[in-house]
Amino acid sequence: MAPARVEGDPMSAPVHTPSIRDLLLDAACERLAKEGVAGLQARVIASDVGVSTTALYTHFGNIGGLVAAVSQVSLRRFSDAITSAGITDDPVADMLAMGMAYRNFAITNRHEYELMFNHAVLRVSRGVRADVADVPKLLETPEGLKAYNHILGFSTRLVESGVTRPLEAHLVSTGLWSALHGFVLLEILGHFLVESSLTIFGSIAFQMFMGLGIPPERLQLSMANALTRVTMLPSPARD
Repeated sequence: MAPARVEGDPMSAPVHTPSIRDLLLDAACERLAKEGVAGLQARVIASDVGVSTTALYTHFGNIGGLVAAVSQVSLRRFSDAITSAGITDDPVADMLAMGMAYRNFAITNRHEYELMFNHAVLRVSRGVRADVADVPKLLETPEGLKAYNHILGFSTRLVESGVTRPLEAHLVSTGLWSALHGFVLLEILGHFLVESSLTIFGSIAFQMFMGLGIPPERLQLSMANALTRVTMLPSPARD
């Protein structure tokens, strides 16, 4: 006779058994983190889980469907990361803290970042037979929209606070995002000759934010505030 389950006893809670789909997706995410997009090969990932490639195609349709699912996992992690510093009564500091968290995620999850924003890697990665058309772009998925809407939300608070010139929030968000994305890509690829990424980040932020009409003294205070919440990680070693 099976022992009775005790109400509230964690030992009696049912154990979640991952599905084959979950296991394949986890294996693909691990391959991406370790090897980049080149690691997203159907035969290798199926072997990691101990199933045939037929199982992979059953659950994802094709390798493009698996790559798309991996991209959505990355976008969810990215979305959580850029909001990790939270919201305060200083929208300038919040935007700066978000930018730092964004940059930290990108340099510590380089392959995920490349997959999310650069579909060209699918065309040049050896061994990957994914149709790029099967992998949606950032704003074509709920996860991607959520991530972008976080950036837009920070920009909206910034504009509505009155610290900037009268501007449209979506133009502010796309402008700041473009500058941040360019900075991150250059750093990931090892193009900066100076050691302090914080110096470069600060310089870009000050130029962009002063262009929005925010006084430098306000920026200095907000930067100090942001740095108490997010630590800029060291730049990755150059390849």
